[in-house]
Amino acid sequence: AFDTRFTLVAPTGTGGGGSGAYRFSGAGRGGKEGLDEMMRKYPNWFSPHLHEFRGHADRLPFDQHALIALVAPRAFIALEGTFDGVSLPSAVAAALGGARPVFALLGVEDQLGANFAAHSHQYAPDDWRALLDFADWRLRGHDCGRRFPLAPYPSAPAKIAP
Repeated sequence: AFDTRFTLVAPTGTGGGGSGAYRFSGAGRGGKEGLDEMMRKYPNWFSPHLHEFRGHADRLPFDQHALIALVAPRAFIALEGTFDGVSLPSAVAAALGGARPVFALLGVEDQLGANFAAHSHQYAPDDWRALLDFADWRLRGHDCGRRFPLAPYPSAPAKIAP
């Protein structure tokens, strides 16, 4: 998040420990992997301090939206599948919605985007097209003829609670 050598950050199919907000991920929230599942399956991937919140994602002092917000003012696009039960689209939308105020405060709200393609947990050709279109638009100023909404569906969560 702090490495300014990266002008564009583009995580794709990030899974239960990726772009999606933990408060909106996992069993009981419509997805297969959330904080609890990640701590059980991949305990070595995360800080030992995160284990304290297993079973208590609602008590996290921050969520994935904070990490995404740290990328601003640089460009960020999440590339996810609408049928991905691991990178739950509604959890990704919640994290992006939570990061949006930081991008807006810095006057770079257009630097934040998402592409939700019709696929499962994978990096598909549509993700490549979206990444290249977003890069052309944000880094080269070329109008690619599309925008990159932060939510895959109108009913996706737009806010994340502190």
